Amino acid sequence: MIKAEDSGGLSSTATVNIRVTDINDKNPEFVGLPYEFEVKEGEARKLIGHVHAEDADEGINAEVTYTAPDDIPFTVDPETGDVRTKIALDYEQNH
Repeated sequence: MIKAEDSGGLSSTATVNIRVTDINDKNPEFVGLPYEFEVKEGEARKLIGHVHAEDADEGINAEVTYTAPDDIPFTVDPETGDVRTKIALDYEQNH
């Protein structure tokens, strides 16, 4: 309850409801580190693993999106965290 009073001593009160909302102040953190995946050569678009991160914020601020650089031979699903080979890898060329 908040009270407003003037210099003549007259006053009025009001009930005020205050809702505290979450701000985006927590970093997402990967769960289960370190991740190690093994893949056979020659398999493009092969699911090789899954990454998972959690954010301690609430609501929309807790939503996590995964990305991977375009210049690596792997992709990550932005919503699920599934990691796949982008191309057929060659052990001799990439080792």
